[in-house]
Amino acid sequence: MDYLTDLSHWHWFVLGVILLAIEVLGAPGMLLGLAIAALSVSGLTYFEIITHWQYMLLYFAITGFVFSLIYWKLFKRYNDKTDAPDLNDFSAQMVGTRFILIKDYSVGKHRIQIDDTFWQCELEQDMAQDQQAEVISYEGNLLKISSC
Repeated sequence: MDYLTDLSHWHWFVLGVILLAIEVLGAPGMLLGLAIAALSVSGLTYFEIITHWQYMLLYFAITGFVFSLIYWKLFKRYNDKTDAPDLNDFSAQMVGTRFILIKDYSVGKHRIQIDDTFWQCELEQDMAQDQQAEVISYEGNLLKISSC
């Protein structure tokens, strides 16, 4: 525990910079609050406002939580706005897709190839080979299939 008593503003500054660097590499805002908290502890330690390691850790924990909460409440909604809400929702992108069945299928769940991907599908009616089918909706990764 002796190493905790030797914490200086440089330790907190380096921690803050490392957390910011990891954030830049792809963490979606999760480390931003902790990085700001570490940098604020660095500043308070530099000006000797906080001198004991217990208070440093306590201040870091509290401000890290508060800054992370502020990020999620204020800035997260801006990150969720998009022109293409279905960009990474492949099931949603499949709705409206038409294809030809390569074999007969009965009512129920089946594994069906659509283009180059096999999908879990649910059919509401029996469908014959060479019949045109369409994806009408989805639940998670389960596609609902109907005849055209």
